[in-house]
Amino acid sequence: MGLLDYFEECLEVICECFRDIEQQVPAPSKVPFLDSFVFRYKEQKIEQCIVAKLVRVLTGVRAAIVLNRVGLFQEQAVQHRVLDELGEDIMFLGYGIHSGEITELHQEYLKAFFMEDFENAADPVGSRINR
Repeated sequence: MGLLDYFEECLEVICECFRDIEQQVPAPSKVPFLDSFVFRYKEQKIEQCIVAKLVRVLTGVRAAIVLNRVGLFQEQAVQHRVLDELGEDIMFLGYGIHSGEITELHQEYLKAFFMEDFENAADPVGSRINR
């Protein structure tokens, strides 16, 4: 068994643990979008933001493993930078929960995180949202 095989095995265990964490926050709801739907967190809680970031960590680690397996080492390094940023975001948000003090900066972060990408989804090119 190679090191990447070991990482994949560990990742599966971590994904199972994540499922337990995921069950602790309200799930996203189906929201109408054009002639279909999207999933959105209606409550927009800090814990939901952390869960969404954790999902990105899990998929990012999986992506790094795949990139390594096919020899795309620079792309893997880029993925590690993304993982580092996600880790910092999670620690920042988690500290607010742990300290019991959700600051104005946390609130601004959450507002930006949950903001829709377009003010008019039917016209994404014409939509302007300042972030």
